[in-house]
Amino acid sequence: MIMRTIAGVIIILLLLTENLSGQQMYKIEGKSSAEFEGRQVMLFTFKDKKINSVDTAIVTNQTFHFEGYSLTDQLSILTAGNHPDKVTSLELMLEPGNISVFLDDFCRIGGTPLNDEYQSYFDQLKKYQDLKQKVEATVLAERSDPELEKEFEAMKVDRLTYYVKFLKKNIRNNLGKELFKRNLWGISGEELLDVYSVADEQIQSDPEVLAVIEGRKKEDEKNKKRNQLLGTVSKDFLFYTPSGEMKKLSDYFGKSKYILLDFWASWCGPCIAEIPNIKEIYNEYNSKGLEIISISLDDNKNPWLNAVKRLNMPWPQLCNYNEDKSIIKTSFLIVGVPYIVILSSDGEILLLGGEFRGEILRSIMRQLFNK
Repeated sequence: MIMRTIAGVIIILLLLTENLSGQQMYKIEGKSSAEFEGRQVMLFTFKDKKINSVDTAIVTNQTFHFEGYSLTDQLSILTAGNHPDKVTSLELMLEPGNISVFLDDFCRIGGTPLNDEYQSYFDQLKKYQDLKQKVEATVLAERSDPELEKEFEAMKVDRLTYYVKFLKKNIRNNLGKELFKRNLWGISGEELLDVYSVADEQIQSDPEVLAVIEGRKKEDEKNKKRNQLLGTVSKDFLFYTPSGEMKKLSDYFGKSKYILLDFWASWCGPCIAEIPNIKEIYNEYNSKGLEIISISLDDNKNPWLNAVKRLNMPWPQLCNYNEDKSIIKTSFLIVGVPYIVILSSDGEILLLGGEFRGEILRSIMRQLFNK
């Protein structure tokens, strides 16, 4: 009986050994800059978007090593250093073979097909970041370099084109799949569909991907409608003032250089939080030709009037609390407040959207009045 048990255990061990020997191995041959000497390097692997394992090594003579069974379901992360000292990290694919790694300000990976491919992507990204830093330096120095700015604008386009080509080339391997899912909102709906069209069944049936594609289609349709509105004259609407007087939107045309329509509501917290910023913009630009008009989407008169009195906004206040707001919302593509529309003196729509607040709105004002 004992002999049979021992024989059974031996068979199981042999089977396990056979299965394990069939698994492919990776080896990381790492180097680092001198500042990481004697420090710990940590290797994080992931599965189903959760940490799967953590392995460690110590940098000795500016080298470190890891090895194990390949894991290519998701990208892994190597990191060295601890706060408040310098910390660096990089992503890599633990695919079979010898992987070379260098940890420094600009890390590098290579040695295996997917890691070579990923490094080529990082190289392209670094070119873009280096040029961006040069442009930003000229802005901070308050000097203009038209040729550099032109080169940067061209690289923006090239970078996006490269990224789409990169995804299409790699969408059937795990590197491409992960980067695609991670950046579903980073490219236009048309480009998203372009990559999706050459993906395999795993990606094409992924619920997360399908949900984003549907959302992007709606977003692109909204942007198309927005672009169609830009350059057209705003529709006219009739509103109440706080004193009960009736005013048309067109009554304010031709009296200032630009008109900023601030759509808000007394019950909207973000709207109220943005008013101090709008007050500062009004104080700075009203004398230069900016008129601000706040248009409330309140359905009830008293909450609107109470909020107007409490907030003390020194520009025209309008509301059509007795009317259906759907026509106004449709005319300006309003899906929520706060929402900004900027008109020219004669009512031409120059800009509209819910994202224009805070420093973004200030930047737009600087561009309009520093032409």
